[in-house]
Amino acid sequence: MVKDDGQVAPEFADADEEKLYEFLNIQMESDLNLKRMRHYEVVYLIHEDRVEEVEDVVSKVQDFVREKKGRIWRLNNWGLRRLAYKIKKARHANYILMNFEIQAKYINDFKTLLDKDERIIRHLVMKRDEAITEDCPPPPEFHTLRAQQYMDDEYIDDEDYGEEEQEDWDDNGEVESADYDDNDAETDDEPEIILVNEVERNNTENIRRRNRTLKVEKYAAEKVLR
Repeated sequence: MVKDDGQVAPEFADADEEKLYEFLNIQMESDLNLKRMRHYEVVYLIHEDRVEEVEDVVSKVQDFVREKKGRIWRLNNWGLRRLAYKIKKARHANYILMNFEIQAKYINDFKTLLDKDERIIRHLVMKRDEAITEDCPPPPEFHTLRAQQYMDDEYIDDEDYGEEEQEDWDDNGEVESADYDDNDAETDDEPEIILVNEVERNNTENIRRRNRTLKVEKYAAEKVLR
């Protein structure tokens, strides 16, 4: 027997055999779809002027995943947080973290959805090996780390501190893409998101060590001159 799509259907001995055949086909298709599923993590920033629409944005993003037969594993709203520097005239943005599972063929459409929403000013999509469900606390805010660095390095001259700070900004203002390669992250051509992470902390420690070394060298030189 030939189907409407031109494929030849097998002949069945009875109705039970036909039902079994259809069941196995559905099961096989389901298994194939499961193998195509991939785990991802996304962090996206919503402009401070659109914070009243956060729920709408989150629902829109989640609806896309569910429409594609995907699954949401984790959703953390980190709230309004200060940015390291201005993005589209915003000093603050509402951070959203989401882990989800979806077929790999839809991930570019997912990124396009984020790109076209003017309320989302930055986003970063990363591949994950497995589902992540535990709550994730937000990272320290940029100005908080700076304040702690200043308290720990009271001996640093104000002018020198400003120079070090500017150097740090120039080198690491875009920290989000430095730790990921093509296999670990799905990013756009421009940097996606501003997150203060271990890179920032390491730079802080480098500044401290550098200034301690200068202080020791200065002390040694003065001792020789005496």
